[in-house]
Amino acid sequence: MQMGWRAYNLTSDGQHGLGNWSEDQLASYLSTGVASGKGPASGPMAEAVEHGLRYMTQEDIAAMVTYLRSLPPIAEGPVAHPMPSGGAGALDAVARRGEGLFAQACAGCHLPDGQGRQSAWAALGGAHSVSDPAGDNLVQVLRTGTALETAQGRVFMPGFSKAYTAEELAAITAYVTAHFGNTQTDIKASAFKN
Repeated sequence: MQMGWRAYNLTSDGQHGLGNWSEDQLASYLSTGVASGKGPASGPMAEAVEHGLRYMTQEDIAAMVTYLRSLPPIAEGPVAHPMPSGGAGALDAVARRGEGLFAQACAGCHLPDGQGRQSAWAALGGAHSVSDPAGDNLVQVLRTGTALETAQGRVFMPGFSKAYTAEELAAITAYVTAHFGNTQTDIKASAFKN
């Protein structure tokens, strides 16, 4: 953990790490902060992309991809699940409340299906942050927001800790992880209190 953000498994493990990422997905993530079907960079990783990685040559990015591929697999950490087709099925009462809040607060940018409006950075499916049962990074994004300067301009998501109660943010987290990450979480409202 760094400043409340979890760094996910970078090894070549196919479930927990980057083993199922294509070369193009890895290169895109490192150089732009987003990879199709894998979600956007946030927190310290977004800062690394914004302030350094996006300026590297294609050859240097390719060398980093080669290095990441060489890391022995370690089966540790959350598995980034693909977004379930047709949704997550039955939702508990907290996640159902979160579904309504997501519709009013989040779907305008992320869309009801989580594919993201006009930007791959708004896509939710395949991201570790929405599949992580601990929910640390999702909590951080909802509390404080995230931003990244890209070649196309600044992409950002505002924090919602001043607009919604801690209980409402916990409900949104329950819905997002269940619906888009196929993962059940038990994030308490206390995670959203300073």
